[in-house]
Amino acid sequence: MAAAAAIGKDMGMPIVRVEDLSTALSEAILNAMEHGNEMNEKLQVTVTFSLAADKLSVEISDQGKGFLPPREAPRIEEAMSGNAAARGWGWFLMEQLVDRVEMVPVLGGGTCIRLVVMLDRKAAQPDG
Repeated sequence: MAAAAAIGKDMGMPIVRVEDLSTALSEAILNAMEHGNEMNEKLQVTVTFSLAADKLSVEISDQGKGFLPPREAPRIEEAMSGNAAARGWGWFLMEQLVDRVEMVPVLGGGTCIRLVVMLDRKAAQPDG
């Protein structure tokens, strides 16, 4: 997360965007360790940063079995009333904090999640 923060700051991101990226990255890494690698210390989680003039992409790869992202956002009303699982909010959280969250195919297994933060947020909007 420190590397993401340093890179984001060097790229001129506002501090709130740097903090959002750091939080999303933390969630992705925890998911890779817990769900992907199933806490197997022999399996690695790799984080790769790709810088471009208009965006920062961060790929988080595990060596686990892989997974499918949720099809729909969790319902906060159900969670608040205790009628939904307390877990399963990670993907939704990442989608709220960065401009794009993508699944990237991995040859040989595992899961790779790409977090993308646009330097110009207007470029991330469908109309922009």
